[in-house]
Amino acid sequence: MRSLLLVFSIVFLTVGATMSAQSTGSATLAVVGGQTISMDDVFRKGGFALLEAEQLAYERKMRTLESLIEEKLIGIEASRRSLTSEALLDLEVNSRISDVTDQEVADFYEAHQSDFNGSESELQQPIRTYLRDQRVQAERQKLVNRIKQRTRIDVRLKAPPIGRLSTRTDGSPLRGNAAAAVSIVEFSDFHCPFCKEVFPTLLRVLEIYGPRVNLVFKHLPLEDAHPFSRATHEASECAREQARFWEYHDHAFSNDRAETAETLMRWAEQLNLNTVAFRSCLDSGRSKEVIQRDIAEAERMGITFTPAILINGRVVSGSQPLETFVRIIDEELDSPMRRPR
Repeated sequence: MRSLLLVFSIVFLTVGATMSAQSTGSATLAVVGGQTISMDDVFRKGGFALLEAEQLAYERKMRTLESLIEEKLIGIEASRRSLTSEALLDLEVNSRISDVTDQEVADFYEAHQSDFNGSESELQQPIRTYLRDQRVQAERQKLVNRIKQRTRIDVRLKAPPIGRLSTRTDGSPLRGNAAAAVSIVEFSDFHCPFCKEVFPTLLRVLEIYGPRVNLVFKHLPLEDAHPFSRATHEASECAREQARFWEYHDHAFSNDRAETAETLMRWAEQLNLNTVAFRSCLDSGRSKEVIQRDIAEAERMGITFTPAILINGRVVSGSQPLETFVRIIDEELDSPMRRPR
């Protein structure tokens, strides 16, 4: 159930001189001997971690504010009907929830069995509770949405600046139109389960937007968590020497992760690569420099996780759904500011 319950924060960060119109990055924060220190300077010095903390703090505030708004709305509606909030929820939410059937529990277990540790009989009650909670939340949201339609709401909490994080892309594998209006840069680990999870989403994005979007791959093997990952990245660069990087990339994410050199060679054979040249490349270790360059670039920006995805410099943290990519890309295509300078 992990994939259903984890929530990934979408983090839009700003580093560098190019800022959006809404940004306060040029605001002066201090003057030292006549020399100014701006928000841009603080962002550059603090890097990813500082901006991530700022954005996450805003998101927590917003989630708490939204919860309080919902409570107020339910209270207002209950007063209008001369009811308590609890009575209103019983009437409009709890009374409308149907019982979760044994078949629904069984179907859910079968569909998500790989995410569970335990048998169906052991997990029957937790699954039943989870499915019922989902129904309650959906029905409660319908009630809140109906009340919102006739209630004026003025939200005054302001989001932090939205801007762009610059990274070098020259020399990195690129998929799609090099001159596309929107460039997606992915720092990825071939052994990362969330990178594998976002892989089909990125393919779908390229399919939807065609020549308006391209994808750039950056190597970030997290060896502490995935010891053999770097070898897979080096193998992908050896495939790149034969102009087959993206085929090897797709094959790696479409199969169980490689844990031996024999698997890497077998993939090369399956893709009809020149296996003599491929093995020579692996044995030489000449791909190591490319991998290390990308790792150093990630360290410079404070990126310590995968997938870390930049959409025209706007950072998306973790494996996000297609809707997130569509929303950000559509904003970029409509924006006069597209690529970070």
